[in-house]
Amino acid sequence: MWIPYNLFAPLKGDSPAATITASEKDTTGREFVVSFFLRNPATRHWDCDVLVSDGGLLRRTEVAGQSGQIQLVANGLGKLEQISYRLSSSSAMDVLTVCYGHAIKYIERLIAQYGRGIEIAGWLVVDVRHDARWRCFPFRPNTLRALPDLEALPSAYDDVLRLYRETRCTTSSSWRLICASAILDGASVGREPFAACDGNGLAANDAAVVTTDMLIRSGAIALFPELKGATLAKVRQRIEPFRNALLNAMMTWGREDGASLPIASDYDSEASLAALANLADLLAREVIFKSLRAEGHLEKPSTDPGEPLELAGLLARLC
Repeated sequence: MWIPYNLFAPLKGDSPAATITASEKDTTGREFVVSFFLRNPATRHWDCDVLVSDGGLLRRTEVAGQSGQIQLVANGLGKLEQISYRLSSSSAMDVLTVCYGHAIKYIERLIAQYGRGIEIAGWLVVDVRHDARWRCFPFRPNTLRALPDLEALPSAYDDVLRLYRETRCTTSSSWRLICASAILDGASVGREPFAACDGNGLAANDAAVVTTDMLIRSGAIALFPELKGATLAKVRQRIEPFRNALLNAMMTWGREDGASLPIASDYDSEASLAALANLADLLAREVIFKSLRAEGHLEKPSTDPGEPLELAGLLARLC
């Protein structure tokens, strides 16, 4: 079963409904605690290779022009596992947005200073006055059942499978979007190995390819609802400005007239980029499977009895 990466779902309440409602109706300024849980991208451990030297004491900091507090939280081994903020705000979403931007820039400095990878894996927001809590953590699917091995494929699939390996194995939304989009480009023009399915389903530019299921799985349902029932051509048209901006900036940044890097460091931009990367990733896999079936390498569409339940879990997080 395909699962999304970097899913920026709307905050899911982790407190009784009445408590969440009371907080959402309160428009006055009050204290929030926002905690970001960190992960080592190399080991996938929920900590990072930095020791907390001061015992995790609260320190004053400025976040989006206002005074707040920041705390580096260690696990039992003394390794940094959380960055936590205390800040005044009038809503959970507003405080998450500004703290996320600050945390990303703080992590970027840590990465440069220590030369180790660090990424945000999830977060928790607490309204202290109302004791209301919201959370967002990675989706953890069930283990997949064993399937018959996919037999050796023609060499024409080498580049496509290599691109899809890069797509699935990176935690970077930017790189996933670039790699998956390249697969969609090949499918749209019928480049080998997609010639067999060109004009017959997913690889056709004028055939509807995006289902509600895909939008839910990718996290694009809230941000890009207009893509429901979209053709491959329309999806590529929506993705192209993002990908071109990334590639152009990377190619020209060091030049005198180079563009600024559009790699997202704020919550809203990252959420949009992650949703499009997820959708391009999912569509790339569907296009590959369509081609494999057309050539007889797969006998029938892949099915999984557990998918409806897993989908229900994703939908619950998005609503």
